Amino acid sequence: MARTTGSDGERTEAAVREAAVNLIARYGYEAMSMRQLAAEVGVQAAALYRYFPTKEDLLFTLMREHMEGLRAAWEHVRPIDADPAEQLAAYVRNHIAFHIERRHATHVSNMELRSLSPDRLTQILRMRTAYEKELCTILREGAEAGIFSI
Repeated sequence: MARTTGSDGERTEAAVREAAVNLIARYGYEAMSMRQLAAEVGVQAAALYRYFPTKEDLLFTLMREHMEGLRAAWEHVRPIDADPAEQLAAYVRNHIAFHIERRHATHVSNMELRSLSPDRLTQILRMRTAYEKELCTILREGAEAGIFSI
C-alpha cells in the first residue's frame, strides 16, 4: 500500500517510538503486541515493520537511544575545569533530571533488559558501563585529592 499523501515517515517513526515506550512501560515488552502499537499510532501493523523489522529491533533502538541521550546530556553539562565535588554534583543533577524527564523510557531501559538477545544486551550493558565509568572516575579523582572519603 502506498504512503498516504501528506504523511511523514520521520514523524511516524517518532510516534511509533513514543507510543512503544508508553505501552511497554504500562504493559511490559512481552505483553505489548505490534498490533496494539499500530492501533495506538494509527497505522496498519505492517507499516511498523518499515521502521523496525522485528519487535526486538524496536526495543533495542529505544534502549540504545536512551543511553545515547544520557551520555550526550552528560557531555553537554559536564563541567570541564571543575573540582571533583562540582563534577559529582553536576553528574547527579544531570542523571536525576534526565531520568525524571524520561520516566517511561527509564522504566523500559531498566526493566526490559531481560528481553534483549545476548548480543544486544551486551551492547547496552557496555554503554551503561561507559556511562558509569564517568562516575567512578569522578569519585576516584575526588578520593585521590582528599575531597571524598570512600
